[in-house]
Amino acid sequence: MFESIAATYDRLNRLLSLGFDERWRRRAAREAAVRSETGDLLDLASGTGDLAVALARQAPGARVLRLDLSGALLRRASAKLVARSDPFFVAEMERLPLRGGSCAAATMGFALRHVESLERLMQSCHRVLRPGGRIVFLDMSLPESGVWGAIFRFYFRRCLPRVAVLFGGEREAYEMMVRSVEGFPGWDRAVEAARRAGFSDLRVVRLTGGAARILSGRKPPALQEHGGPPAPVLAAGPGIA
Repeated sequence: MFESIAATYDRLNRLLSLGFDERWRRRAAREAAVRSETGDLLDLASGTGDLAVALARQAPGARVLRLDLSGALLRRASAKLVARSDPFFVAEMERLPLRGGSCAAATMGFALRHVESLERLMQSCHRVLRPGGRIVFLDMSLPESGVWGAIFRFYFRRCLPRVAVLFGGEREAYEMMVRSVEGFPGWDRAVEAARRAGFSDLRVVRLTGGAARILSGRKPPALQEHGGPPAPVLAAGPGIA
């Protein structure tokens, strides 16, 4: 399905998010690239490569490894990174074909809600990250309440698929996107899966009033991994993009 809408995907993302998606990706890239200049950055479900581009700009000295189930999307994204020779892989993000402790960060943009098993994803990321490595997962969400929440939910459910069709998108694909956001099992569950996998310093930051969120966490340093109580989960903040 994503291959079928690839030609219009980036343009429609800009339009339908009113340009906020680029700002959200830059925020995620900043969080992932902290102290990562000398380590590989792994972009999961990399698709058309916009988050990989943001990572490359934020950490030009690091390799950005791109992974997706679609080789066609990965090859399409390579045109955006033509000056770089970073490798890409066709593989499942729940079964990463990388050696343990090889990456400084693992990111994902707008695909957390499509993961079959949050537990397997977090375990796989924990295995390939080096001590101190970070996860940074960005995805859409629905504002919980208030005037902004009501306006956004009306736009998201009623208007977005119709606007997508007007600008060349496939209605079925964007209706599925709406259903996937509404059907996501919850950020609390994702945090718990990450905690159980061994990540610490976990936090969920709301962006643009809750229209998107970033889940971030850290694989503890080796010393902490082998002893002592786990670090607490941090409360979500009211951050605005």
